[in-house]
Amino acid sequence: MDTSYKAAAKYFGEPTAKPEDFFAIIASFTTSFKKTHEDLINKKAAAAKAAEKAEKAEKAAAKKKAAIEKSQPAAGQDEVKIEPNTPEQPRKTLPASNSNERGGMDDMIAAIRAGAAFRRKAAS
Repeated sequence: MDTSYKAAAKYFGEPTAKPEDFFAIIASFTTSFKKTHEDLINKKAAAAKAAEKAEKAEKAAAKKKAAIEKSQPAAGQDEVKIEPNTPEQPRKTLPASNSNERGGMDDMIAAIRAGAAFRRKAAS
């Protein structure tokens, strides 16, 4: 037994260590090794979970994008046609803007802010 211990101590680089010290070192190493191994496994599991979550999010975004593209008319297709006002329903007009540089949306927004879009004309 003594020769086996001396050979093992020499192999691990502790030829002059007492058996109690030698086995304490080995026990400390194995405890540290097991803890590090468990940490590594947990990190790999967390990375795999994060990758799976990112993949699901990417698939959901692609599905949402496809649904939006499907709901919008493709270029070159006829867009929704709006029927003109009938004589029973006179066309509502908004007050004209002073600036010719602004577009129709700007005029509508200005009319909404001013409240002109919500005023009713008196029946004549």
